[in-house]
Amino acid sequence: MESPHTYRKTISDKVDEDTSGEYSKMDVLMPGAYPQQEDQYLCSAFRLPEGENYITSYEPVAQGNMVHHLLLYGCETPQEESGIWPCASMCGSGEGAKIMFAWARNAPEAKLPPDVGYKVGGDTSINYVILQLHYRFPAQDNEKDRSGLRLTLTAKKQHYMQGILLLVTGGLPLQPYQQKINVDISCRYEGQTEIFPIGFRTHAHTLARVITGYIYNSSYFRIGKGNPAWPQAFYPAEKGISIKNGDYLVGRCSYNTSSRSVATSFG
Repeated sequence: MESPHTYRKTISDKVDEDTSGEYSKMDVLMPGAYPQQEDQYLCSAFRLPEGENYITSYEPVAQGNMVHHLLLYGCETPQEESGIWPCASMCGSGEGAKIMFAWARNAPEAKLPPDVGYKVGGDTSINYVILQLHYRFPAQDNEKDRSGLRLTLTAKKQHYMQGILLLVTGGLPLQPYQQKINVDISCRYEGQTEIFPIGFRTHAHTLARVITGYIYNSSYFRIGKGNPAWPQAFYPAEKGISIKNGDYLVGRCSYNTSSRSVATSFG
């Protein structure tokens, strides 16, 4: 496995601070969440500014000792417009939530490269963002949580649109006493827009050791590789690659169950 020093830089290292006044900040913070049990999921909705805007950076306001991970979704209408609710659903009836960003393990701020943004408002059907927090532990001493994200937005049209392709795998339980178990997943990209990967992020739990992503189009080209125990930032993807219609996206998750005496279920 490669050294963690290989992955020290994140997307944020590619962007200089803006001094033009064209950008604004938007805080997306839990309005005083009070988790009452371990592994509790709580959600809250935030209305985006009117008109077409582009998100160009995501600054976490959270600590990994309480928050296991944080997800940001986009919706046309939220399940609830105010307050905090359990995350059985996030968007209005029949509407699918669009994943926009993910954070875990005290990862740093993610600033997108120049002329890249996540388009919201306008004709996108994303009028609200939904903040979903997975709390590791219940709150202590009646302290209410205000974890979340600080977004940077601009109305200036960006040349490239940011998005996320998410590969998720599960399946049979992981058998015990195994030094290495590989779990693979693949899907065929059928979009007409050419995609240029800029970041690669892993997410898995205790037994995971390394996660690798590839493009396959008669040969394998690696997108990225990382250890889920490191801060789960979007580390730079391999340079000079793109994803075109008909290409396959392939992921491999490797686990070590040597320390377990019983089978371990996913999730």
